[in-house]
Amino acid sequence: MSPVQDRLLLIADDGSEQDVLCKHLEALAYFVVRVASVQEALECLADGDVSLVLLALHADTSSPENTHHFSLHETLQADRLTVPLFHLLDDDNFSMRAASLKAGADDVLSRPFAWEELDARLIALLRRSRMGQSHADGDLLCLDSLIFNTKTREVLRNGTSAKLTVKEFDLLKFFFLHQDQVMSRQSILHGVWGQGWTGDDNLLDVYIRYLRKKIEQDGQPQLIQTVKGVGYILKSPT
Repeated sequence: MSPVQDRLLLIADDGSEQDVLCKHLEALAYFVVRVASVQEALECLADGDVSLVLLALHADTSSPENTHHFSLHETLQADRLTVPLFHLLDDDNFSMRAASLKAGADDVLSRPFAWEELDARLIALLRRSRMGQSHADGDLLCLDSLIFNTKTREVLRNGTSAKLTVKEFDLLKFFFLHQDQVMSRQSILHGVWGQGWTGDDNLLDVYIRYLRKKIEQDGQPQLIQTVKGVGYILKSPT
């Protein structure tokens, strides 16, 4: 059961099915703030104090926003918000799941789903997102001018803070755990997205690009280096 302080922003349509979802989350001791549109969600996020966003709008072919909902994904990325995003999709369609992940979702689950799986995924995502936040003097990993705190989730490059999403944090942590090692694309995908990952490995390129933009700005030396035909390596440029 989740701690009561976890505040979930639920973006859901009106309807009995979504009412059941809301009641289920509240029964697990989540504090649920429910809104009916992406725009309302953005206003809530601007006020802060959100632990996780659960996007559960049903698809509506008459509304581009409700068809893909990717405006929220893009906003979280553009504003460098670290709030994890969980996307509930209407149907078990691989291309839509992959598109949602590429757009910035941290986890995706398709309807119909088992309540137990939803609960487990939410707990795991929240656990990763707040990894050691209560410890101000966390473990530091350093490479060149990059400082990575595994406890407070703070990332600095040349003294400038870089705010990472949950999945970007997981990816950078994986690289630090295998620093100076050439890692294959498949091993990175399995290490960060799980051994069960069977999707399009282009997703990795998308997240590498996101991460590089945040830690390799303004002509800074590249730390995540491409090994052609193999994968990637995190190492000092010197």
